[in-house]
Amino acid sequence: MGDYPIQPSVQTSSSHSAKLAPTSSNVYSIQKELGTGKFFVYKAYDNKDNKEVALKAYPSKYDRDYFEREEYVLSRLDHPNVISYLKSFDNITINNRKMRYCMALEYAQYGDLFDIISVAGGIPEQLARTLFLQLVEGVQYIHSNKFAHMDLKVDNLLLDEQFQLKITDFDLAQCMVTEKKLFGSGTIGYRAPEVTKGRCNNFAAADIYSMGVILFILFTGYPPYNEDSTDGYDHFYKLLRSYRGFWEAHSRKKGKDFYSEEFMDLVNWMLSEKPGDRPSIQDIKNHPWCRMATLKGEEYEQEMKNYLKKANRL
Repeated sequence: MGDYPIQPSVQTSSSHSAKLAPTSSNVYSIQKELGTGKFFVYKAYDNKDNKEVALKAYPSKYDRDYFEREEYVLSRLDHPNVISYLKSFDNITINNRKMRYCMALEYAQYGDLFDIISVAGGIPEQLARTLFLQLVEGVQYIHSNKFAHMDLKVDNLLLDEQFQLKITDFDLAQCMVTEKKLFGSGTIGYRAPEVTKGRCNNFAAADIYSMGVILFILFTGYPPYNEDSTDGYDHFYKLLRSYRGFWEAHSRKKGKDFYSEEFMDLVNWMLSEKPGDRPSIQDIKNHPWCRMATLKGEEYEQEMKNYLKKANRL
């Protein structure tokens, strides 16, 4: 990608406006609302390009930094495990809501893994490993382009019609070349300890930590510990930090043989408190747990279908 002369949040108005795609009320047919919160996400049909898309809409002019950051990063990435950016535009009305900024993204048919796991529970180990390694490939690509996601969580992992994992939501992403100061604080329960403290200077290591939380959730169906914005961490986190009783406590729910030594070792490594103690992406790929059998082709498709049926997605 070359040099990074600017931060994504400091583009000039003129340079941004030149990138916006023309739009009108009949370009997109809104099919349903997919999610609400600080931003809005809709499933829509692109009448011009004849395909389904996801529209991510930012309602306020004060959302400009988030919008431009996400647009800046996604427009520079192209990978099978990263959601595809299509176009941007502003000042559009969706379902009688005025949206200041909006971008069209690739639509992922089966939605996010948080909703799926909430219904179906933990993912069988071999299938969880296959999905996790797709996440690893996506994050490795993002990091190789000198960006860090900084908000990795199961909610931000989607599945498309081919059951391919897609990383989405880059509005807190950081450029690892030009930026030294945190733009956001991540998501409670997934963020690394140094992000919680606001003293992160290794963005890639912070992503690795979040991936460790994700790995635990993929396999078990619930988080390794809870973090509260006011009370801090629960006893599971304290057990993890003391290296006494963490896995024993979790095994009471799943059974003593549920967690393999390889799985526990990898999660412990990724959830190391100090950023410098965490594995690199290549370390993760070389770890014994990740080198065990994965699912491919028709076998992968069938296992995904079986799991999605449990979540009432098929």
